[in-house]
Amino acid sequence: MNYYVEIVRTAGRSERHALRGAEVTLGRSPSATISLADVSDLAPVHILFAPRPDGCWVSSAKGSKTSVIVAGKVFESGVLPWGSEMDVGTLTLVLRDAAAEQAVSQDRPKMLLRYGILFGMVAAGYFFFFDDDEPLPDNPPADVPELFAALPDTCPAGAPAEKQARDAHEAAVTKAERYPYEASDGIEAVKLFRAAQRCFAESKNEAMARRMEVEFSLLKSKIEEDYLVHRVRQKRALKNRRLSEALVETRALLGIVDTQPGPYKEWLVRLERHLLLRVSAP
Repeated sequence: MNYYVEIVRTAGRSERHALRGAEVTLGRSPSATISLADVSDLAPVHILFAPRPDGCWVSSAKGSKTSVIVAGKVFESGVLPWGSEMDVGTLTLVLRDAAAEQAVSQDRPKMLLRYGILFGMVAAGYFFFFDDDEPLPDNPPADVPELFAALPDTCPAGAPAEKQARDAHEAAVTKAERYPYEASDGIEAVKLFRAAQRCFAESKNEAMARRMEVEFSLLKSKIEEDYLVHRVRQKRALKNRRLSEALVETRALLGIVDTQPGPYKEWLVRLERHLLLRVSAP
């Protein structure tokens, strides 16, 4: 597939970078797939792209001083249709699917008719089903899920403990680096650090066991703090009816509890749907 991102700078100069492979990163660091070392607005690794036929999954690094803006709103992560524009500081990024654009240009009259009918159906459905007076489901379940309720307590039997420890450590480091883009990877990294600590301890490698305990504790505390902060911000945004902000926090929480099925996740899914309708309403 011929996917690429078009980067438009303030002077109007543009450049194209292919989105090849499962994941492509963009940032100021030389290690980024698309390295823009001269753009001070960018974090070292600012955006992750994961192209696919139905659109491009995009995630921005948490804590970056420059937000990613899509349609006038802060964007953290999700699938964006091909053709979407993102503003990042002084840059405008446009996601392109060359094959789809060529097909559209060759069959534009039919496409215009098709999209006109689709827009009419969507608009009719929106006004028929959406009641602006319907209250938001803004009262969460009494209990929120624990992120780390079941952590490895022993080194599994089977392969030598030292080998299991080093494999778990390597996987934990990789997943921890992805936490800013995929919260569930950070949660998995915590479990892997704990597994590595237990296996290093069993293999009598006390120095590495202590190191894994430190890595485990730091990342676990960081994720639990983020979890709490997002819930507090979401509650405040809902109380003050700052719906765009509430949507951002709700999506962040959905990323964190992605592997935690239950009433809380179901509530977040319903809330996201209601918020999206209201934020998108004309």
